[in-house]
Amino acid sequence: MIAFHPIRLERLPRQDHLFSLWRASAPRPPEADRYLLHDLGPGGRTAVVPISDDEVYLWRLHRDDGSPRPPAAERLDRFRETLAPFGGVIPIVVERIRPERIDYRPLQALLVPPPWFRGRVVLVGDAAHTTTPHIAYGAGIAIQDSVVRRGGRPGRRRRRGAPRRSCGGGSTAPSSSS
Repeated sequence: MIAFHPIRLERLPRQDHLFSLWRASAPRPPEADRYLLHDLGPGGRTAVVPISDDEVYLWRLHRDDGSPRPPAAERLDRFRETLAPFGGVIPIVVERIRPERIDYRPLQALLVPPPWFRGRVVLVGDAAHTTTPHIAYGAGIAIQDSVVRRGGRPGRRRRRGAPRRSCGGGSTAPSSSS
């Protein structure tokens, strides 16, 4: 995950973590027939997301307590502890979690200061401004950024030196006019 990439740690300021996210997949039980969100208010949120006929994605978002990332051998038990307050289909999914498919990460906010381009390189999506992984919008925001950078907003002029196109087949050479 990019949050722990050495270059990011070297170049971007240290950030406090306000939230942490647990994620896992499991075989889909029949009871998981739709997206199911459980909200404990300040205690956090958990959801079961069917991703195929045979698989579900389970996430748990909660306030970060400063605990270090648990070693892989401890993650299943720790994840189960955080899910104990939840009922419904959650306990059924918890029993099916594959230990090797559990991930735990503190979340960091990232908004790269403009400009989001240098020469022929343009940052889009999570590279420029992150979203939380449980909403699965990284690809969508990258497409949206590309449309905007390409001039998708009527009446808007490109800044001098901004690429003409940031995605698709075409020139990304800087504009000679503003």
